Amino acid sequence: MRMSKSQPLLLVMVLLIFIVTNGCKVIWRELPASGRIVDSRSHKPVMGATITQIDSNLVTNQTASDANGRFKLPGKRGVMVLPYGNNVVYANYRIEATGYQLFTTNRAVYGPVTDDRHDFGELQLSPK
Repeated sequence: MRMSKSQPLLLVMVLLIFIVTNGCKVIWRELPASGRIVDSRSHKPVMGATITQIDSNLVTNQTASDANGRFKLPGKRGVMVLPYGNNVVYANYRIEATGYQLFTTNRAVYGPVTDDRHDFGELQLSPK
């Protein structure tokens, strides 16, 4: 029995519907992050610190702290086919500023990663 020209297209459409209804989600591929960078001794804001986010796929996202030491990384969403259940979004952070020691940390979020974020609060950099 020969397949008609429309049957492969129908098969692809059925497979796409199956994928979409069975685990396809719009999630954060890179979580948004925010915080405030301050001097560990004076507790004054550190302006111009470079904050680099490196996710588990080695994709980087970067920003700088403002005059009040605040920073915000917007994050990036993506559509992924995920198995049922919870997922882990992991990222390393590197914070550099002139006259300060390098600061590194990492964060992981486990769960339904649709509205999560990395909120650091206040991070203290130590002078060199």
